[in-house]
Amino acid sequence: MAQSRSPLKRLECPNCGSPIDQFNASSQALVCPTCGSTVAIGMGDAEVIEKGGGRIPRSPFPIELGDKATIAQTEYMVLGRVVYRGWDDEESWTWHEWLLGGSDGRMIWMSYDESGFALFQKMRFRSEFNAQSDSRLDIGEGKKAYIHERYPAQILGAEGELTWRAKRGDRLFVAEGAGGGKKYSIQQTPDELEVYEGRAISEKAIATAFGNQEWVKNLEKAIARKSTFRAIAVVCIIFAIVALVGALGVSGSGEELEPQLMRLSSANPSQSFVVNFDKINRPAIIAVDLRSGGIPENTFVDLDVSITAPDEQTYFLFTQELWHETGRDEDGPWRETHYRNSEMFVPLLTGDHKIQVDFDPTNPVSSIEIAVTVRRNHIMPTWFVIYAVITGIIGIALFFISSGKASVAKS
Repeated sequence: MAQSRSPLKRLECPNCGSPIDQFNASSQALVCPTCGSTVAIGMGDAEVIEKGGGRIPRSPFPIELGDKATIAQTEYMVLGRVVYRGWDDEESWTWHEWLLGGSDGRMIWMSYDESGFALFQKMRFRSEFNAQSDSRLDIGEGKKAYIHERYPAQILGAEGELTWRAKRGDRLFVAEGAGGGKKYSIQQTPDELEVYEGRAISEKAIATAFGNQEWVKNLEKAIARKSTFRAIAVVCIIFAIVALVGALGVSGSGEELEPQLMRLSSANPSQSFVVNFDKINRPAIIAVDLRSGGIPENTFVDLDVSITAPDEQTYFLFTQELWHETGRDEDGPWRETHYRNSEMFVPLLTGDHKIQVDFDPTNPVSSIEIAVTVRRNHIMPTWFVIYAVITGIIGIALFFISSGKASVAKS
């Protein structure tokens, strides 16, 4: 928006000679829009305190010097902007502050950081306060604000006019707190200690205050997109839950046939039986269980299981060692057994299939009794689980995207 308020004074930049307008009588520094130098005013002649202050990081929103905003029925003009960088032991971050001058003479700061927009006004201290250590700030009427964060910061750049002699690189210490539904920012420099009281305000309210309809429309579109993402996320999570329930439901699916009991020994090392598979590509689970009390301690047996299809093609299903081990360690005696094994077989043909179990004659155990169980036409839960994981990840990702505040801030 074009400036319509007349400046109080027009100065000449001592560095480059370009004109600089002053709109606020209490301003102490102006940034030359031509050369970027910071010019101190208010005490004698204008003086350059920093030549060519460098390029200020661009504004993340369509807010320019001279723009007007109506807040609480008062018209404000954007007089200046300061960009800060704060840091701690783990990370660093930036935030922007705009100085707004009201038509009634009031001055407020509009701040934008990772939590969103807030409007701040300078207040006086009600009691002594140490920004480095005090945990509570007296805000009047017996109420306290509680400090929750402290960190060093520095100015990355400034433009327009400011109420103090700020220049790029200046350092300060910041303490932040909250209380009574408001936010508090205490800023300490080598020369002064100031406290500001503020309240959060939505980006849409800011865009509306500036009368920027394009900003408002873009923000409404961003809000609508986030609502859509959230709705899709809910659907994805529901489908993921349904898929997991389905996986549990089909984990025991299929027709379990009567177990086939076999006694295998060195004298009778091989036995078989016939199973009819009436559907192709439907998995069957073949399980072998050791019966009759297992086998003696510290022994084992080797078993081979194979399947011969109607076309005489033989498939080796598995070679498995069943064992019983004992021992003693620093925790005392221990005992471990492995008496069961199962494997999946996918028939490629329908018809009778011969399942054969072979006993290794060299086994240290002379004979065993086993039960062979077949569960045919099984539905594998794997695809249900994969589907649940994929839809769950998509749902969580969309929830994460939609959980942030809708904004049209420039990247």
